[in-house]
Amino acid sequence: MILAICADDKLGLSFAGRRQSKDSEIRRRLIDLSKGQLRMSDYSARQFDEPVYHGADYLTNANRGDWCFVENADHETCAGQIERIVLFRWNRHYPADVFFRFPGNWTLVDTEEFAGSSHDKITMEVYQKCE
Repeated sequence: MILAICADDKLGLSFAGRRQSKDSEIRRRLIDLSKGQLRMSDYSARQFDEPVYHGADYLTNANRGDWCFVENADHETCAGQIERIVLFRWNRHYPADVFFRFPGNWTLVDTEEFAGSSHDKITMEVYQKCE
């Protein structure tokens, strides 16, 4: 699976059960990158206009190559299935009580900066699992 995450500079994901931010440019990119085959929780699906696969089993039933957008799920339960991580950084510090932790050893293989709808600069980092 390809894990897509949005995080602040300290890898914060959410605070008090709510996402830190959201951005329509990131949503557009996720749909494009996944070729419309994006999986996510019911909570995350509410911000997408496009049809996406959502439900409680979106991580547990993901296959090799499936894109999974994670905001409020425990990604460590599926650590062995993750092939690649696409991390969108807000480039800011927000209050957070849930943080992303890389499950194992990963190496940065690509970086791209772009202007979002909510942030002047968003950084997309792509990580591959170290073998």
